[in-house]
Amino acid sequence: MSDLEKKLTEKKEQLEAKLAENVSKVKRSLGTRMGRAVAWTVAVLAIVRLVLFFGFAWYSTTPDFEHRVNREVVKVLEDATGGRVELRGIHFSLWHLAIEADGLVIHGLEGPGEAPYLSVDKLEVRVKIASFFSHVTGSGLSSYVSLNYLRVEHPQFHLMIDKDGKTNQPVPKHPRASNAPLTDTLLDLKANEAVVANGLALVKDRAIPFDMAARDLDAEVHYIPSSDRYGA
Repeated sequence: MSDLEKKLTEKKEQLEAKLAENVSKVKRSLGTRMGRAVAWTVAVLAIVRLVLFFGFAWYSTTPDFEHRVNREVVKVLEDATGGRVELRGIHFSLWHLAIEADGLVIHGLEGPGEAPYLSVDKLEVRVKIASFFSHVTGSGLSSYVSLNYLRVEHPQFHLMIDKDGKTNQPVPKHPRASNAPLTDTLLDLKANEAVVANGLALVKDRAIPFDMAARDLDAEVHYIPSSDRYGA
């Protein structure tokens, strides 16, 4: 091999080594830049989620939010029970996952000036968000959110029965399909702890006080087509 060929070979090897080094630097630079881009993207998304969470937490305490939810709750209860519903106020605490409703009244078929079908001074609800990993096999929102605590203060249930056996129980509002069987659930209640305090049932002008405390409560109230009423 001549000296010229040796020099050309050495030059070629040097160029290849330099090229490999430059390629390695570019790869490291791209990797670093991509890593930084991913890190910044994750950080920005986390910040956006925090801003949205705190924004919603603040908005959930505003009168506008409570008014909107109050209106929707009244509409849902009126559709479910068929009675005229009043709700004085509803309040949220996102930090404690708690809801408090005041002055709930459901009017039935009673006449003007008579006691309503149902009234509740205060209703307190606290929910619990379960671990995702402990409910992987669950389905739907109920697999991850459960009712942890329910307290009903001073509920008054007023049932009137006339001589013909008719009552003041409101008739549920529900869509009737032509030949389709109707299945409507008013209440599917599962609670770790439930308390009813200072309750009063007025049945045919007879007052029956009641209180209740229960753990691991499981209760359901369904629509009964044969009587056009709800029952357990």
